[in-house]
Amino acid sequence: MGGILGLTFLVILFGKGFARRETDDKFRRGVATGALAGCFAVLIHSFFDFTLHTTANALLFLILAALATQDRRVDEGLHQRRRRRSRTNELEPAATDPPALG
Repeated sequence: MGGILGLTFLVILFGKGFARRETDDKFRRGVATGALAGCFAVLIHSFFDFTLHTTANALLFLILAALATQDRRVDEGLHQRRRRRSRTNELEPAATDPPALG
């Protein structure tokens, strides 16, 4: 049962990872490709050694998996929330402030 779940996870991971590579954004394509290559390297190494039993290596694998399958909605949400104040609005006195004397 565990082997079936692990194999299903890997099929979904690489399926979504290759789907995320189909984009016009070169940076996103590079991150997805590099993360998939890192996941593949960790998996190949774990066939010969028990590397995923070490917490740091397992965490690295999960972070790479998250980067490989990152959805586009994560980036879109950040751009909508970030609004900068313009510098001119901060320097102008408010209309309710009394005029400065002399």
